[in-house]
Amino acid sequence: MSLFQTEPWFRLMASRGLGGEGEPVLFSAEAGPGRQLSLWLCRHAGPVAPAGARLTALGNYYSPRFGPLADALSPPWDSSEAVSAAASLGRQLRADPQGAVLSLQPLEAGSAVLRLLQSGLKSAGYCTDLYHCFENWVLPCEGLGFEAYWAARPTKLRNTERRARKRLLAEHALSIEIVRMPGPALEQALQDFESVYQDSWKLGEARPEFIRELIRLLAADGRLRLGVLRLQGVAQAAQLWWVHEGVASIYKLAYRDSAAKLGVGTVLSAALFQDALDSGEVHLIDYLNGSEPYKRDWVSERREFVGLLALDLRCPEAWMPALRHFGGRALKRLPKFLLKRLRPHRAGAGAVDTAQDAA
Repeated sequence: MSLFQTEPWFRLMASRGLGGEGEPVLFSAEAGPGRQLSLWLCRHAGPVAPAGARLTALGNYYSPRFGPLADALSPPWDSSEAVSAAASLGRQLRADPQGAVLSLQPLEAGSAVLRLLQSGLKSAGYCTDLYHCFENWVLPCEGLGFEAYWAARPTKLRNTERRARKRLLAEHALSIEIVRMPGPALEQALQDFESVYQDSWKLGEARPEFIRELIRLLAADGRLRLGVLRLQGVAQAAQLWWVHEGVASIYKLAYRDSAAKLGVGTVLSAALFQDALDSGEVHLIDYLNGSEPYKRDWVSERREFVGLLALDLRCPEAWMPALRHFGGRALKRLPKFLLKRLRPHRAGAGAVDTAQDAA
């Protein structure tokens, strides 16, 4: 099961990831003897985007996955016990003072978890719908070694990596380190990671303390794969991966702007893919969220992640979010010539644009 459905992840998100943006709350229902179906949610003082909910999944931009808490006592998501417990959770949520509108995301489209949560909320009386969150690119790799994987990559990618690595070795004293465990090497790699990130095209880290604690949590039992590429001993590229239950997740990557033309990101990625594939412990490499074109050169399959919107239409608080969601969708389906007729003057155009943006 995903790291993003474990107790340590939710505890870390609650303590370091939210930055005061909401209050964590746990909902649970019995799912057979000694078993619980549990949802970590976040209670907000006011409606939040994109769905105008006050109860949302416990997570934010740091959370590329969501789902019920998964541990040894969790029921199978497709079991009758889980279905009954999901309906009970739905009733609890509907009775909550802020339960008129729920937004749970991101969830894998077509997954057992999504079916379970949607059916439970529907049986409790919610009106539900799905909305697109992002694309996800992955590489199924059971039994696949790096040599065979690399031979199947696009010629342009392989040539780019080969030329860059050759030049870096000859001219810049290239070294690559992949840190797994706690110790001095981890602390140095963490400093390098932060330095590279701050000097890259990325926006500044919103919660640097969250990333530091996540890295140390992963290192504590050897799941961490923190890769650092150095030239003349100075870090130029860094990537945060980890391996959890056979899945290698690519969480963050960056390189210094000054090294952009040297191919350092490509060379470091190849080293981390080789490390994961030749370890024999990985059956999936997951780029998590995002549809950047370069990912298609490295991995092979696309998935979709969606949000689950639940509306209790008995409550007036749900009416405006419902109007924005369903009305916005209806507007987007209209032919362009009809949209133009709906925008005869400036004020009318603004009203239509606002409705579309809200959706």
